[in-house]
Amino acid sequence: MDALFDPDSTWRERRAAGLQWRLLLGAIVLFLISGYTCVTELRYLMFGKRAQATFLGTVVETIRSGRYARESQVLRVRYSFTDEAMAGVIILDRWGNQVPATALRTESDGMDDDWAAPGPTVEVQYLPGSADSSRLAGHTRVWLCVPFLVTSVVLAVLGVRFWRDYQEHERRKAAW
Repeated sequence: MDALFDPDSTWRERRAAGLQWRLLLGAIVLFLISGYTCVTELRYLMFGKRAQATFLGTVVETIRSGRYARESQVLRVRYSFTDEAMAGVIILDRWGNQVPATALRTESDGMDDDWAAPGPTVEVQYLPGSADSSRLAGHTRVWLCVPFLVTSVVLAVLGVRFWRDYQEHERRKAAW
């Protein structure tokens, strides 16, 4: 990566060094985003509880994303369940007013289009006392921890290489 700032380096060396910096930046961004999702999965694993919820129905939402406003459809499964940890808790509504929370939580989870309701009740997994943190049981995203682990290893290797290069630089500087 020294070639990026070395005036004697060739165009190809500077281009390769710039690519290395962009890959490092991409790895850091992927590390942060996948780390957040991995922490969320760990919270469900450690503190999540299961409950039977009343199935309220499904709603198909159209989501527009991207430069050309591509549309995709997501099936939102609506359900309600009782969370005893929410009783007596004060929360903020959408206007910023403090209101007492109710133990009955009505939430939704996004599913594939081919999902079929199993009956009048569905099993959900939720984080007690935390609004808008529930999902249908079994709808895990543990696979999102794989990029976190991979980028952790890559960043650790790059950190060790950086530290060795820095130590070599300091050793040469002291000998000079």
